[in-house]
Amino acid sequence: MSEREPPPDPEDRKEERRAEAKRLAGEITPERLEELREAYPSVSPLGSVSPLGKTRRAPRPWSGTRDAVSMPIQSDYKADPFMKGDSNDFLFPVGAGKTEQVDGSVPRQLRIGGWIYLRADSKLVARACFIGVEQRPSRREHIASPEGRLDRGPGQVLAVDPNSWEKVDVDLTSTSEMGNGYRYYDVTDDGPVFAPVSG
Repeated sequence: MSEREPPPDPEDRKEERRAEAKRLAGEITPERLEELREAYPSVSPLGSVSPLGKTRRAPRPWSGTRDAVSMPIQSDYKADPFMKGDSNDFLFPVGAGKTEQVDGSVPRQLRIGGWIYLRADSKLVARACFIGVEQRPSRREHIASPEGRLDRGPGQVLAVDPNSWEKVDVDLTSTSEMGNGYRYYDVTDDGPVFAPVSG
């Protein structure tokens, strides 16, 4: 990665983007606000019982400080299904739909504005800028099931900036970087450097 110009820092233009978001929020019509409220209903009050019989807890504040994280994908499909199409603005959290916790787990140590890398076999193959964890009313698959690209319904996602996607080709240097789950990195001028963390 040192041979090419480093990618733009996700922190660049942060104040400009905030100002633009504030301007747009001030221009929102009451009708559009109502549409958004219907599309993204608020969660039940704290202490109430969810449909699964579990008491809702207050969300933990986001305090990640790591520059980047990698997550595994099926190597057969490469990165294109994740980078293109109508689902390219989010990733399913690791374990989503496969664990007792149906939303999966989130990379709590990743900072907002950091990078999420896709990991296939022994390489990092693509990355996108992390915006935050969001609750979505629908989540269409990146890779089609036999019946087609199914909507997996409402749930938690790792939201990314769809305009930030880029392919990378970074060899992993340690077996500790492979396997299931998230792996954290520091980002340097020479690319991501594996940063083992506990917890």
